[in-house]
Amino acid sequence: MAKEPNHAQCWKNLGTTYYNLGQHDQEICCYDKALEIDPDLPQALFSKGITLAQHYKKYQESLALFHRVLDVDNSLSAEYVNGLFWVAYCYEQIGDLNKALFWVDRGLNHEGSNPYFLNFKSNLLGKNWRLNPELKEKAIEFFEYRIELQNDFRSLYHLIIIQEHDLAAALNLVKDKSNLYKGLVYEELQIIGITLDGLLVTLLQLDYYMDFRVKYPTTRYLDHIISQHFSIGSSFFNLLDLIFGIAFNRAIVAYGKTNEDLAVPKTILEVMLAYMPKLVHFLIPEDEYSDIAIAETMLKALQGYIDLTFREIGAQSGHITVNLELRNIDPSEYITDEYNDELGERIYNSFVDRLTGGIVE
Repeated sequence: MAKEPNHAQCWKNLGTTYYNLGQHDQEICCYDKALEIDPDLPQALFSKGITLAQHYKKYQESLALFHRVLDVDNSLSAEYVNGLFWVAYCYEQIGDLNKALFWVDRGLNHEGSNPYFLNFKSNLLGKNWRLNPELKEKAIEFFEYRIELQNDFRSLYHLIIIQEHDLAAALNLVKDKSNLYKGLVYEELQIIGITLDGLLVTLLQLDYYMDFRVKYPTTRYLDHIISQHFSIGSSFFNLLDLIFGIAFNRAIVAYGKTNEDLAVPKTILEVMLAYMPKLVHFLIPEDEYSDIAIAETMLKALQGYIDLTFREIGAQSGHITVNLELRNIDPSEYITDEYNDELGERIYNSFVDRLTGGIVE
């Protein structure tokens, strides 16, 4: 720079360095200097436009810079494919959805499997398909394409909503998409009160949940509940996994809506309280149990079932908060004596009902 201060590309590169340092005012000054020397330098025009959009929310000004490149030579879009994302983003921010779709499709024409373009289009259509029939048709076509292309679970989520499937139809659609759903039976979901919303929410972060499940398999809880007095059927473990998936995904959604770290464990607690007592229906088979069997089951399996519930709460809360880089939350902040008592009482009553011939309400 000292030897050749009028080298436009050097000024642009210095601006990029300031971008990486997070010093955006200095970055913009460098791009301006580069553009004083070479007003048509495409790298500087795109870089300045991206920063103005990303960090200053100056979308119209950004678009003017982008089009100084794209309007002169359309072929340049192939050289600055990543920049097309920001063109589409700016149009979305100013409410011009048709142009946003045009430019994201231009990006996909160059890089059809680029996750940034695919996810941008998914989010755009997922939020706006209700606005008019044309957008709805585009959304259905695109989500079907993504499901076919990469078994995309979020696209399946949107497609089920758009096509207004009920729980039974949605279950049929998801069954062959992941091991989480393969063994599920519609009538069993109804027994414990799992709704369409509960099933759908598991699609939002399914890959993330399945990675968590590899680290913390549900089989680690078997010793907590195994009994000589009954055999545990596959339905129990299928539903247990689904309930845990609902808790995991709802916790992430709750944090996204509130930006409050305590929303994570509190949401997990709510889901466990809603479903774990009812799941006892599938843990203990319907049968006539002797007084000894009842006493031994209440002594060991009851406490083990409560323990596994709290172990899962801790595992999910810890895993999510660490991965979202939230603060370390002490369980005493969210597990109250009242919650302990209510969960324990509900599970106790469910055990008594199953062992003595009662019916889950």
